[in-house]
Amino acid sequence: MGRIKIMDKKWLPQNGICNSSPLNVFKIITFILVIIPVSFTTFIRNGTWKEELILWKDVVRKGPGKARGHTTLGVAYSEKGQLDRAIETYLISLRLNPNFIEARINLGNAYYKQGELDKAAQEYKIAARLNPNSAKVYNNLGNTYYDKGQIDEAITEYMNALRLKPELPEAYYNLGNIYFKQERLDEALQAYRTALKLNPEYAEAHNNLGNFYLSQGKLKEAEDEYLAALRLKSDSEKTHYNLGNIYAKQGRLDSALQEYEIALRLDPNYPEAHNNLGSVYFSQGRLDEATGKYLTALKLNEDFVEAHTNLGNAYKKKGLMDKAKEEFEIALKLRPNFIPAQKALASIDSKSQTYESK
Repeated sequence: MGRIKIMDKKWLPQNGICNSSPLNVFKIITFILVIIPVSFTTFIRNGTWKEELILWKDVVRKGPGKARGHTTLGVAYSEKGQLDRAIETYLISLRLNPNFIEARINLGNAYYKQGELDKAAQEYKIAARLNPNSAKVYNNLGNTYYDKGQIDEAITEYMNALRLKPELPEAYYNLGNIYFKQERLDEALQAYRTALKLNPEYAEAHNNLGNFYLSQGKLKEAEDEYLAALRLKSDSEKTHYNLGNIYAKQGRLDSALQEYEIALRLDPNYPEAHNNLGSVYFSQGRLDEATGKYLTALKLNEDFVEAHTNLGNAYKKKGLMDKAKEEFEIALKLRPNFIPAQKALASIDSKSQTYESK
């Protein structure tokens, strides 16, 4: 069977700021009622603003000197994935009011999403000076340090957040991810459980607690956590992928196949899911389909060692020894100590020597 990459422990940042919750919608409507009652009445009567983006563009047009309107327009841009426009709009807001903390936080969030971690950290630090009692600002600053590999600094900021707000589940979740990575397993487990005690509907925490259980070989507990996560967030490709890994380890290949296919419908550019689906096909003897999936995984990530090895095994099974050897050699060039590729290449070389001796 092709080697399945079981774990996806990718850290999932939780910003927890400026979402589209019912409370935020209520605030937006309240603001509109106070600032532009005539325009809002027209909106209700004529239905001319069918999208939030159009609505806030009109708010800014009618009140170009109001920082809050620009900030909320920036949020609308961000939610549509137009981060450059969002940043431009937040900067306008801050020119109007440099101390407007909501604009600072959301500008930091936009930079964070773009991978501009130094700029994000700078905005969060300014926001922290403006409001030293904002736990979520420290949590977000911790996220930037985590992604920069500054783990000790990240822990410090998450602890700062918890000193201000001991019931902040995102900070416990983020600490759990760090502890898990550091193999501080008891602390990781406690952090995940605390996050879920504070917020039982925290889908990402259920997912990563499932990862924890999987690392301990507790497949049933891991499966339960992934299923709980999917009940809360059914469109998480990573959780479907992780659940597929559980089923693959249990030998439930049809169920694994279904979960990998769902993950790929949600994210067609998910190399690990292509690779693992290929391994299911390999186990079922569907070698052409397995080969196709491994090739797709490598098209998405040419340095994917497991996929090179799995493709080599598929070629070997099909009797294409030269191609198989080439894939094993690529895998070992990328990761010289990768034992599955070492063994596979050695088996080809030993067979070749046997034929030569005859």
